[in-house]
Amino acid sequence: GWGRGVEMVRASKVSQQKSPAEFFAENKTIAGFDTPAKSLYTSVRELVENSLDAAERVGVLPDVSVTLEEISLERFQKLYGVEAAERVDKGLYKDVETERERNAREKKQKQARDRAEKDAKKKAAKTGESVEDILRRQEAGRKAAATKSRRVFYRLTCKDNGSGMPCDDIPNMLGRVLSSTKYNSVMQTRGKFGLGAKMVLIWSQMRVAQPMEVRSSIAGQNFISFHRFNIDLHKNAPVVREHKKLQNPDNWTGTEISVTIEGNFGSYKQKLLKYLKLIAIITPYASFDFRYVAEDEKNSFFHSYTRRTDRMPDPPREAKHHPSDVDLELLKKKIAGSSHKKLSKFLSGEFSNITASLAGRLVTELGGADGARAKGKGNIDISPKQMTDTQLLRLHQFMQQVRFADPDGKDLSPAGEYNLRLGVMKELNPDMVATHEGSAVALEGHAFIVEAAVSIGGEDPA
Repeated sequence: GWGRGVEMVRASKVSQQKSPAEFFAENKTIAGFDTPAKSLYTSVRELVENSLDAAERVGVLPDVSVTLEEISLERFQKLYGVEAAERVDKGLYKDVETERERNAREKKQKQARDRAEKDAKKKAAKTGESVEDILRRQEAGRKAAATKSRRVFYRLTCKDNGSGMPCDDIPNMLGRVLSSTKYNSVMQTRGKFGLGAKMVLIWSQMRVAQPMEVRSSIAGQNFISFHRFNIDLHKNAPVVREHKKLQNPDNWTGTEISVTIEGNFGSYKQKLLKYLKLIAIITPYASFDFRYVAEDEKNSFFHSYTRRTDRMPDPPREAKHHPSDVDLELLKKKIAGSSHKKLSKFLSGEFSNITASLAGRLVTELGGADGARAKGKGNIDISPKQMTDTQLLRLHQFMQQVRFADPDGKDLSPAGEYNLRLGVMKELNPDMVATHEGSAVALEGHAFIVEAAVSIGGEDPA
């Protein structure tokens, strides 16, 4: 009846909230974490780019070392004390075939072999290759595919010589989602949301439930901070398992992050190595080492991307928003945080490319457009915090119509044509290379520069 309907409506109005950590754990594909293979690739990228930012921020030539150690399922279970127990009720396990399932599989495999042999004979007639060689190659491909599908874990470690992290801040910097030093500043960075390393920890926690280990030291600190911690997804807060201070005889500064994750290196090996080559191209002033430690030693390898120049781009500087294409919410936020008592002072003080003279012209034009002078409403150059919603909306629309000069780009840190050309020559050794650096422009209040390099020939056509 009606009473039941009312109760259902009331029940539906009970609000449920999720922490940022829970949201991103449930929607991890947003951050590039979906399959084990892609998640391993994304994890390496996030940690490498964090390391580059940390070194460039303090003007230090980056030295970044990445180690990826393969851990089989069997060794993983032994390492973490989760060895498989003796099976009693074998019917519970999905990897145990029933007789019916085995007969169906064997029938399907026979059909596949017959088709493969038939196709191999046709191909051999065209190419002259022996049927046996064709079948042998196909079988090797099937075995490789089966290997890629098995569960494999990796110990990922990324070490740099950057700025390091203050001892007491480490758990919050890496264990609290949507907590970042980047939010309240307008500055060029490789990331905006500070999600990278936190998503690596969340992925690890969801698949292997092992804490992240962080070693870090900042300039002037005579010890290395060591933390082991997880994230409490519900509270969006770090849970510190261990914290201690280690000796630092070499006066090292930087950060080393180690985490155990599930992945599939075989599927993304070429893409990962190509990423490292591309990042080495655009940062020829950086040194990268990548070491892969396989369970079978003969499959281990080491790649080094050497530094070619000591010439680093100037570090980016904190900037102001460009006034073109600023959205209404950002405008309100800037007004709320401003101490300026006049609109003209606010415009010239909070935005780039607006001089005091231009601000006066803008306020005068805005007042005329509003009809304030004609209606005797006085000076429009009031405190921005006293503006009505209608006046704010008018100001926003007016700013969209004004032709502002493009940003000068002085606060940006482009790689530069010299470094781009040097990086391409270093890694690709092409027959021909061309580079270009565009002028600074703005989008949604942020200045940016487009840089490009094109090469022909060389050792790596990709």
